[in-house]
Amino acid sequence: PYKGHATLLEALAKIKHILPANWQLLCVGEKYDYLKDLKVYSEDLGINKNVYWLGMQTEVEKLLAISNIAISCSYEEGFSNAVLEAMAAGLPMIVTEVGGNPEAVTAGQTGLVIPAKDPQALADAIIDLVNNPAKMSTMGAAGKQGVQQNFSLGACVDSYDKLYQTLVNT
Repeated sequence: PYKGHATLLEALAKIKHILPANWQLLCVGEKYDYLKDLKVYSEDLGINKNVYWLGMQTEVEKLLAISNIAISCSYEEGFSNAVLEAMAAGLPMIVTEVGGNPEAVTAGQTGLVIPAKDPQALADAIIDLVNNPAKMSTMGAAGKQGVQQNFSLGACVDSYDKLYQTLVNT
């Protein structure tokens, strides 16, 4: 539940008549009891025809390649590899302001950072991106470049090297 799926479903229900008729939400992962509740909730909200519960997936890069936006609306988070993976795939991000999300996503440049547990803010962010394809493209490209510059293996090795050099020299 702390991943915020219910908040995302609620946000989408608020804007279902504004979104293109063929919008799709692809949900990856599996938590059996909670998944059943989410499916029922999507039916209650009248969006179940647009929501696809894909379960566990091993080829997430294929799903990212067919996506337009990536959303991480967790209520709590560490430093999310999923956010970096989506950015590396060139997707604009919508993330909640928890854990390492604001470090990974530069608000207004590589995505949108919103408060957690706020379905209206999430709905507004989704509409902002859907209505601005150029913004989506610019943010996606900036995110991809940012991941390459700051989170690639080489960038991580360089950062550790600098840290160790600083520690040795003090």
